[in-house]
Amino acid sequence: MEKIISEIKEYFFVERIENDLFKSTRNWLFGAPRGLFGGQVIVQSLASAILTVPPEYGIHSMYSYFLLAGRYEKNIEFHVKRIRDGKSFMTRYVEAKQGDSTIFAVTCSFHKYEDYSTEIQYKMIDVYPPEHKIYPVVEHPKDKLPNPIQIFQDMNLTVFNKYSLISRTATFKDPEMEETSSQIIKSRLWAADAHGLINNKHENAFSDDKVFTYKDKSKVDSNMKHPYDNTVGHPTSCRWFKFGVNLSECTQQTQYLFIAMISDFWIPTIVNSQYFWGYNYGLINMRMNATMDHTLYFHSNTGNSKNRINFGPDEWILFTLDSPSVTNNKLFATGKFYSQNGQHIASIGQETLLRVAETKKIVDAKNYRFKFDQNVNQLAKEFDSITDFEYIQETPKLESFQTDEKKFEFLTTLKPKI
Repeated sequence: MEKIISEIKEYFFVERIENDLFKSTRNWLFGAPRGLFGGQVIVQSLASAILTVPPEYGIHSMYSYFLLAGRYEKNIEFHVKRIRDGKSFMTRYVEAKQGDSTIFAVTCSFHKYEDYSTEIQYKMIDVYPPEHKIYPVVEHPKDKLPNPIQIFQDMNLTVFNKYSLISRTATFKDPEMEETSSQIIKSRLWAADAHGLINNKHENAFSDDKVFTYKDKSKVDSNMKHPYDNTVGHPTSCRWFKFGVNLSECTQQTQYLFIAMISDFWIPTIVNSQYFWGYNYGLINMRMNATMDHTLYFHSNTGNSKNRINFGPDEWILFTLDSPSVTNNKLFATGKFYSQNGQHIASIGQETLLRVAETKKIVDAKNYRFKFDQNVNQLAKEFDSITDFEYIQETPKLESFQTDEKKFEFLTTLKPKI
């Protein structure tokens, strides 16, 4: 237990005040101007719960709600309530408070290792290793809140001003998925470079020069269209990541805490590709982006078991994201973590509040819907029935179009009902 206490203090800055009361000793200056990064609050709350259970009990699930934005200038107190201590399971409830205000609440369940007969999981999505395709990397400076345009798949940043997080694009083996994904990434990089955020363009990064083609770097606005401005991103995203610190000797509790910290990191970007880049670049402004609730499941063996899962957060981990639904200003996302050898480490589910201020009518994902078939790793495109539109011309059947691109061009000519 002393090793777990030491690792939590070193990497996540949580210390015990008294028996079931803990405090943060450092905040990570990363997130939105309105509040602390949610991953920090998640990991410090979970760490506090872990410090109240024997090490042979490993975390297997947590259900949490974000109640108020955390303030950067204040540390957090974590109040742990022992709900149940059983022979196989233990349950903890944690309230994260700043002053008298509860900003976050989570219920954590711990499972003591037991023998089992079999393991079943979905096959990891087919992607290439992280070094397969090289994109320009955005370097996030220490102790500065990021511009949203800096939250990239390929980026380096410092966590708690102490150790690094390295993220790289995962290249789909399916050519159709990869074409759309790469065009959205290039569209974002085009905007970032126009704002002077890209300083390390790699000569082998792209097969064409379109990503860095624009009129004037000093005049980037919504009227400037990228060569990929007809692309609508699909609601599936993959990236590789690892932490730049040696964690080979860490306890599994600590390794899972690194997963918990990063689990809230990229989720809003899954909808950004549809609504803010490609075809819709410059047509809409996001007014609010905040996590509402967050669920995390840890798979395989946890705790001090003889068959601990074979992964390390200092090695490449694949994070896949899907967005099955965006409705009523709420984005629902699901995600999975895989080791580089394809072992399913953890899963997440999250709702994010998205409030936007439209500047122009955008192409909504409802009009160009994608369905991902996990079994065959193919992207099948399906068009919804066009019931919310008036026709500005005689409407042919969608089947009459020879390509999906022609179908899409036709859909964009339809006039919404007033």
